[in-house]
Amino acid sequence: MGDCGDDYKALKEHHKEEKKRRYEEIRPEEKLEEAEVLYQIKNGGYHLIVLDSNKKPFADFWPTTGKWLLRSGKRGHGVKRLIKIIKEE
Repeated sequence: MGDCGDDYKALKEHHKEEKKRRYEEIRPEEKLEEAEVLYQIKNGGYHLIVLDSNKKPFADFWPTTGKWLLRSGKRGHGVKRLIKIIKEE
């Protein structure tokens, strides 16, 4: 393979390792459990569905990027901010 292909493979592997590192650093499941927030794990932990007090889907959260999307359409970033919004609801 050419230099460009090798560089692409190395970059792809680097991104994969960065996502894994961020996931382990953030530990979103621990923070959600500490805040007593219910959630479902999807895609091996790369996607969490956060549930409201009625156990209905409230938000989607992607721990490796820290992004979340409320089912109402509001978007944001960070597990702490997501927990704050959940507690306000």
